[in-house]
Amino acid sequence: MDTPDVLETSFKDDLEKLTESRHCFFCTKLWKDMLNFYAHLPYDLVHDAKKRQEYGEEGALCPFHLWQLASMASSAGLSLVLAEMTQETSRRLTAWMNCDRKSGNIFGMFIDSKRNCLVCSYTRQVEMQYLNYFKGLLAEREGLEAYEKSKGFCLRHAVLIIDGLDEEFSKFIIMHSVKHFSELSQNLLNFSQKNNASRRAHLQPDERYAVSRALIQLGGTKYLHYLLME
Repeated sequence: MDTPDVLETSFKDDLEKLTESRHCFFCTKLWKDMLNFYAHLPYDLVHDAKKRQEYGEEGALCPFHLWQLASMASSAGLSLVLAEMTQETSRRLTAWMNCDRKSGNIFGMFIDSKRNCLVCSYTRQVEMQYLNYFKGLLAEREGLEAYEKSKGFCLRHAVLIIDGLDEEFSKFIIMHSVKHFSELSQNLLNFSQKNNASRRAHLQPDERYAVSRALIQLGGTKYLHYLLME
């Protein structure tokens, strides 16, 4: 995530982007940070044996983030961390076979890896940092005005923002969400009715992008939806 100094200097820029955002600006900033994280991770895993060993440990990458890494890393680089992971898995299976198997939960040891996943942990940490950032941004008059003009945050991030706030502020965020989810519902119906060759030209901008907006507003930006599966 950006340093506090960088966030302070980007405040005005973020106000403008929030005002103009058609999707969840919270998700946008979080996903940008995760992309930057992934851009460096494959290189680090190739050139840093210690980090490769860390990510090769059982449970250090959940299946979701393992496949996400595979979509961004080269086969040659990926093979090195997979070699660590398969060797560690072999070692742990051997250890489990040689001990009292009734005393251990094999599902927790080998399958339920999300709780130990380093990328899941990093994502949750950055999300909480951005939560504090946006709460501070919305505490300012300019921030609240920018949010009012925007399409709002996705359901998850709107709820996170509301949690712990005073009743008046929470009501404002909730009513904002109610308004835009109702508008989005109508845009989706209009899109469905107009989405044919004869009427497609009559689609309004909010109707044309209604499906992608609804997916993000309900489930978060693609690949961040995994956060909702906790």
